[in-house]
Amino acid sequence: MVVGEVASRADLLVVGAGPGGYAAALNAARLGREVTLVERAELGGTCLNVGCIPSKALIEVADTAALPNRVAGWGVTASVEVDMSAVRSHLSRVVEDLTGGIAQLLNRAGVRVVPGTARFSRPDRLAIEHDGDLQHLEFHHAIVATGSRPIELADLPVDGERVVGSDDLLFRDDVPEELVLVGGGYVGVELGCAYAKLGSRVTIVEAESRVLPGFDDRIGRAVTKGLRDLGVGLCCDHMALAVDDAGLRVQGPDGEMVLPAQVVGVVVGRRPNSDTV
Repeated sequence: MVVGEVASRADLLVVGAGPGGYAAALNAARLGREVTLVERAELGGTCLNVGCIPSKALIEVADTAALPNRVAGWGVTASVEVDMSAVRSHLSRVVEDLTGGIAQLLNRAGVRVVPGTARFSRPDRLAIEHDGDLQHLEFHHAIVATGSRPIELADLPVDGERVVGSDDLLFRDDVPEELVLVGGGYVGVELGCAYAKLGSRVTIVEAESRVLPGFDDRIGRAVTKGLRDLGVGLCCDHMALAVDDAGLRVQGPDGEMVLPAQVVGVVVGRRPNSDTV
């Protein structure tokens, strides 16, 4: 369709098929609403595809890889070998199984799924662009559940190789020897723990005085101890400046220094996608 053509009609429109969107769509369908669900990427959103689910699967792999160190003091000798390509395939299968399950649930509930990028053109009208085509939907009610995206840093642009985001770290084919994570929130802490157990020398850089600055102090102290027990370096009260051949340059109370880094992960948080609709 082109702009100006008569729009199709929808009863309840849900924008975003992440945990909030697909759950809302399923519940509304059970209550008798005719539901149209619009998603520009994959069913399940960030959480299922590149967030909560694959991160927990990676943590489970990392916990298993760290088992020999854990049981050595028990008089048990064990050894493990990690094939990160196979780990990546395992994580992909976990995600595919769950996204396939969501698709089946939506289909059984009678939810119409429309692929495309949605933008409101009027208070009761949505424009959906997909593969160069544009269609319009007018609706009685709408639910916006568009999720979030990683916050980008102008001084540390992600290139997918030396500087990466959380998505890249979840689905890598190798374990970097030196990994520096910029951001000590829950994403940085999770990935830091996982890669430390997989064998990386990990450093977390955090602008605040401790990791998990948005959490209760007791939680922050407990997590700090756990990270140090794993050998994770903590560089708090420091700002990341730039990446060069030597590593990541950071600025702290005592001036600049360079942290050796084969890979730098930018995990400083997320921002809502609602500004895009």
